[in-house]
Amino acid sequence: SATTGPAAPAETDKSFTGTSIDVKGASVFRYTGAADATLATILNGVDGKQITIYGTDAVDVDFTVADVPGLIEVASNAVLGTATDNIVLTRVNGVWYETSRVIA
Repeated sequence: SATTGPAAPAETDKSFTGTSIDVKGASVFRYTGAADATLATILNGVDGKQITIYGTDAVDVDFTVADVPGLIEVASNAVLGTATDNIVLTRVNGVWYETSRVIA
């Protein structure tokens, strides 16, 4: 069927407040919660997908990415305490592995 314009670009940046991230349609995630939290699950990922998770500049609020058996493997807990702190995860054989991090 005909359309009146180009398709809308896929969303690549999402804000989140909880302990779960749905990666469908996005690759960059920015924590905007008001309290400390730790990542518990990542939904809708496919092997080869890479995501970047950022912290927040909210005072005394940290977002932590830690090992979740069978789902997430990191070198050590990544405590994201600023909006520039980030961790990059890549999914391989159903598990998200840390590929880099920047912690100020």
